[in-house]
This record gives sequence, structure tokens and C-alpha cells, in this order.
Amino acid sequence: MPLEASDLAVLDTLAVGDSLSLRFPYRPEYSERVVVRADGRIALPLIGAIQAAGRTADETQAELRRRYAAIAYDPSRQAPGKQYVIGAGDQLEIRFRDAEKLNADVTVRPDGKISLALVKTVTAEGKTPEELEDELIGRYSRTLKNPDLVVIVHRYTSDRYYLDGRPARPGIRDLDELTLAVQSFAPRQVFVAGEVRNPGFVPYQQPLTVLEAIIAAGGFVRSSELSRVLVLRKMGTAKPTATFLNLKKDIKGLASNDMALRPFDIVVVPKSKITQITDFLDQYLYQLIPAARTVNFGFFYDLRK
Repeated sequence: MPLEASDLAVLDTLAVGDSLSLRFPYRPEYSERVVVRADGRIALPLIGAIQAAGRTADETQAELRRRYAAIAYDPSRQAPGKQYVIGAGDQLEIRFRDAEKLNADVTVRPDGKISLALVKTVTAEGKTPEELEDELIGRYSRTLKNPDLVVIVHRYTSDRYYLDGRPARPGIRDLDELTLAVQSFAPRQVFVAGEVRNPGFVPYQQPLTVLEAIIAAGGFVRSSELSRVLVLRKMGTAKPTATFLNLKKDIKGLASNDMALRPFDIVVVPKSKITQITDFLDQYLYQLIPAARTVNFGFFYDLRK
């Protein structure tokens, strides 16, 4: 059975273990090589983890460009409403207009506070310089008449600021001009389990059908139930799907129920009912009463119908 368009589309999708190259032509310091993790995601600077498995390289690149564009530099963000937020480690100068003796150069402590004459300890971290000025004026007003002071940030340790009342960080230019390329693909395989001679992984080479995969796994055995071969599929679908195939006539060339597989499909060949009954008798009856092997239990075989 030939591959359908949906099957061909899935062949182009990324999978766990694929190695990807992410290149920022104008910001090479962010370029790197990543591998699709076991959870199907890739982790990238600034934007965190995004889903890659199940998407094509082009779809993943488009999503990355969208994510990076959302945090890229935007001139419209350079608005009057933009305010700096003081952080631990910042160096501040407190300068008075009419009380120079109170001028002070201070560093914001790790606990976010500063110590000043007359007012003692004040929390500075998390405030804008203007907010700290207002608080200091209020505190110094208890001992000074009409204190006039300004807070100057001489050295800052954070790029945080407020934009229209919300925390923000400056954007980075040209991040959305990235390109994504697949450096190497993880091996594409299908798994064949159950009543075959050599259960295990079978390399996927397009096209590959259920019968071909079973033959690659050594073929059917006498206990195989050909009328209920199960194909489990996760790749490319929101939820796993289960498809049952009757391949009894296919192996004789009298039907075409065989279907094309996709990478990472699972094929399960179950035991025939007759074999299940034989195993039951051997485990629970013959081992206990060896003489029972000579008794005609043919009526059990009618259960297979």
C-alpha cells in the first residue's frame, strides 16, 4: 500500500534525539546546537523550552521566530513611562541641595537595604529612584525642614525596568532573524513485538509496510494470530491510535489490508486463540496431571471460533 500525503508529511517531522543548529546571523553569541529532548522539547536562551518533536523544521523555525520577535528590541518601548528599578548591588548617590553634609554614596546591600544618617535603614531594592526619593524626603522631613534631595544611580546591576507599570526588560535587536537547520536525525525505527521470530526494533526505510516490518523481524511463527495484528501510532497524532489488521489473505496475495508504517510505530502480533488455550492447558492442567495429555480436549478448540 503506497504512502499517503499525511504519511509523507510525518516523515519530515522532527523526533527525539534529532540534532538541530540554531543560528543568529546578527547575534552570533546566541547561536548554538541543541538536541530534541526525551519530552520532545528543545531548551533555548531567553525563551525557555518549546515543542519540536512532531513539527517540521520549518514549523519549528517559524515558532522560534515568533517567540524571539516577542522579546526583540522595539523602539516603541522607549516610552516616557519607562522607569528603572533599583536592585541589590546598585551604587547610589544621595545628594542634598542645602545639607551637603548628609550627602552619601551607598551600595544596596544583598538584603535590598541602604543605611543613611538620621533615617538609618531604608529598603531601596524594587523601587524606582523617584520612589526612593519620595520615601527619603518623607523620612528626612521628620528632622529637616523642607529637605531637597535627589537619588542618582551611579552603577546598576540589573536591566529590569517598569513599562506602563509592568516589569519588563530591554529587548535585543535582530533575534528574530534566526535560521534552524537539522544537523543529524536520530535513527527512525519501528518496534515489532509479539509472535514473531525476532521481536525488537526494525530500521525504518521509506516505504515500510506492516508485513515488511514483520518479515524484517523474522516473520510469523506458528502461534501468530494473523487476523488481529495491531498497529499503535503516536507520532503525528494528538492521541495514540490503535489499528487492527487482518493479514491472513495478504500473505497469500489475495488481499491488500497491509498498511504503510510511520517512524516509531509499534506493531504487535498477538497469539492465536488456539495457542492461548494450549498454553493454558500446559500451564494449569498438564503440569499437574501429566496423564491428561492423552485425553481428548478437542472441545476447547471450538472456543477459537
